[in-house]
Order: sequence, then C-alpha cells, then structure tokens
Amino acid sequence: MSAAALAAAIKDVTQPGLFWGVARIGETATLYATEEQAISKAIPSRRAEFVAGRLAARRALAALGQPEIAIPMATDRTPVWPDGCVGSLSHANGWAVAVAGAAHRFIGLGVDLEPADPLDRDVIAIVADETELAGQTDRSLAARRVFGAKEAVFKAQYPSTGAMFGFDAVRINLSTHRAIFSDHPEALIVPRSWRRAVLRVDQSHDHGWILSVCAVSVGSLKKYG
Repeated sequence: MSAAALAAAIKDVTQPGLFWGVARIGETATLYATEEQAISKAIPSRRAEFVAGRLAARRALAALGQPEIAIPMATDRTPVWPDGCVGSLSHANGWAVAVAGAAHRFIGLGVDLEPADPLDRDVIAIVADETELAGQTDRSLAARRVFGAKEAVFKAQYPSTGAMFGFDAVRINLSTHRAIFSDHPEALIVPRSWRRAVLRVDQSHDHGWILSVCAVSVGSLKKYG
C-alpha cells in the first residue's frame, strides 16, 4: 500500500484542528534517552515500529506547531504527549500514522489503521453484533471497519478514563459514523459522562486502508452528578 493511498485516506477523515504525521516502518531516527530506555529490551521488529511511531508523532506535532520533544512511554505503554497536546498512534502493513491536536480543543483523540481486508469469519461475532452489520453486503469487511472504529473509540477515551473494556462495550453505526457505549456490563467501568455521549468516528475505507479517527471535542461530554 502506497504513501499516496494513505495520504488520500487521511484527507478523507481530517477535520479542523487535527494534524497528521506518517512514517514508514524501517525509517531510522535518533531517539531521546527516555525513548531509548522504553525499548531497551525490544526485539528488532518492535523497535522499528516504535521508531516509526515516534517519527510520525513528531511530524504530527510539528504540523501542530510544536517543537520537537521526546515522547516517552508511560507505565501502561501508551505515548506521553507533550503538555497541551493530545494524540494517538497506530501501525499497520509497514506504516505508522499519528494524529495530534491541542488539549484546549480535544479531550481525546484515537486513531486506528487497518488494511482494507476482510476480517476472519471466525472472529466476526466477537467484534461486531448484528445491528452493526445490518445492511452491509460484505460482512467480513464491515466487521473489519467496526473493529477499527472501536479501536479508535477505545484510544480516544483511555487517557481520560483509564477504562479497559472489550468490543461489547461500544456500538458502531457505520452509516452515521457514530459510536455509543452499550448497556453491556463491560461498559459500566466507563464514567457516566462518556457512557451518555454520542461520539463521532470518521472513517475512510476506499484507498486500500481502513483509517478511523475518533476526535472528542472539549465540551462534548455532559456532566452528571
């Protein structure tokens, strides 16, 4: 899959305030000491993914107007974005992509990159329910799209909530590009303000990639007592 195809996918899903960076896995870069420490025991393939992710993140932050800075790894293995910024990373098929935005504009960002290939039939029912696949002629490809959208939602909420949940906690409407939390017990660990929200998930699937981004704006979550 080409850089041009990935650029086209990014163009499909971008919106004001989002800034993007892309890197090919295998590009070389000098890491900061805190970054080197994070992957000191990593196997070569994992190191290559990490380097590409940091390159993509630096490029996204540069587009946002931020100076270059280390992006260390937290104890839960998530990237630590600079103060005043939020962002997300994803890797697939030899590429890394990053999205970044200003924290005064977004509560959270989540991105997921997938090849636009059908999902294995034996895992479709794990990822998506019948309401999410309704009206879709290619159920396997639709399930892959649902998977990507749910990954983006998970990444968008996690830095704020710390909530770990499975696929049943979120319901995706591919036609309206919306996500909601379900009434499944898995969703109960998510704060009520998030559970009552309708989240936007923009997605591109026409360029050989399934690129999903969930951008949660400041003020979009209602407060509940």
